[in-house]
Amino acid sequence: MKTSWNYDTDQITIVFDSDAVQPPTLKKRIEDLGYKVALAEKVNVVSSSTMNVSLAESIPEELKAALQRAQDGKLIVVDFWATWCVPCVKLKKTTLVDPTVKELLQEVELVFVDLDKNPKLGKLWGVHTVPDLLFINADGRVFDRLRKYEAAVPFAKRLKAAIAASKTAGPRGK
Repeated sequence: MKTSWNYDTDQITIVFDSDAVQPPTLKKRIEDLGYKVALAEKVNVVSSSTMNVSLAESIPEELKAALQRAQDGKLIVVDFWATWCVPCVKLKKTTLVDPTVKELLQEVELVFVDLDKNPKLGKLWGVHTVPDLLFINADGRVFDRLRKYEAAVPFAKRLKAAIAASKTAGPRGK
C-alpha cells in the first residue's frame, strides 16, 4: 500500500491492490492518518490513472474531433455501447435525457462509440463489457469510469464531480 498526501487540496491518495489488501487493513491505515472511518455498503472506485490517448487511424472521427475541441480543459465522456445492449439503450433513453443530466452534458464533449464497430478502441481503453463510460480530459486522464447502467440522479452527481475535477486539472499543457 502506498499513501500520498496533497497538502494544497488536503487530499489523501491510497494506492493498493484490492485483491491483496483487506478492508480492516485499509481502515487501520486511514485511521492512522487521523481520520474516522465508516464502512459503506457500496464503494465507487474512481480511477485516477493516466492513460495516453492514441489518435490511431482507427479512432472514429467524432472522437478525434471531441479530443481537439477539449484542448481548453473540457471534459470528454466516451460512452462505449452496443445496439444489442439493453442497459446501454436504457441509459440513453432515461438517464441521458433527464433535464439535469442534459444541462450538465452541455459542459462536456459526449461521444458514443459502438463497441461492435470499434473493438480495437475498446481494447485500448480496457472495455470488456458495455455500457462503459469513461470520463477523461484531453490529456487522457480518467477521472471516473462507469461500467453499468446508472439512474439520472447518481449519474448527474458523478458527472458534476468529473466536470469539477477536469476543471481543476486545467487545460492541456497548463
